[in-house]
Amino acid sequence: MEQPACRTLAGREKEQEWLSFLALFILVVILKTMKSNNIYTNLLPELTFKATTSGGKGGQHVNKVASRIELYFDIHSSAHLSEEEKSILLRKLEGRINNEGVLRITSSEGRSQHDNKETAIRKFLELISKSLTPVKPRKKTKPSAESKEKRLRQKKNLSEKKRSRIKNVSEQ
Repeated sequence: MEQPACRTLAGREKEQEWLSFLALFILVVILKTMKSNNIYTNLLPELTFKATTSGGKGGQHVNKVASRIELYFDIHSSAHLSEEEKSILLRKLEGRINNEGVLRITSSEGRSQHDNKETAIRKFLELISKSLTPVKPRKKTKPSAESKEKRLRQKKNLSEKKRSRIKNVSEQ
C-alpha cells in the first residue's frame, strides 16, 4: 500500500534530523577517541560529510551500503581561519581545492562509515596543520677548515694517481 506524500516528506525530515544528530554524536566520539591536541579541531563544526558507495572489499555488502565518506570544507566561508591562513591554504592546497574554494577529502579504507569518517577527519586535521605550519628557513653553513683541507688532500691524491697513470702509459 502506498503512503501519502506528506507523510513520507515528514518521515524524511525526521530521518534527516536523526542523521544530523547521529553525525554530531559520531563527531564527539571521534574527538574523544582521537586524543589530539590539534589546534584546528575548532574547524570541525564547519565540515560537511557525504556518504557514497565505494568499491573494494566487502562483497555484496559494498553495493548496498554507503560506506565511503567525502569530507568537504569551504575555505572561503570559514569563520575560524584568518584571511592570511585562508590565502596560505588556497596556495598550498591548490591541487586539492575546486573552483569554489572547497577542499574535498575522501576516505574508503574501512568497511564502516564511522571508520571512514574518523579517517577523513584525521586526514583533514593533518593536512591543515601541515599546510599552516611555517617552513623554517634554511641556514647557510660554511664548510669547516678541516673539511676544506680534507677535500683538497683527496683532490691532490686523485690528480697524482692520474698523473702516474699517464707516465706509465707513455713509458711503454
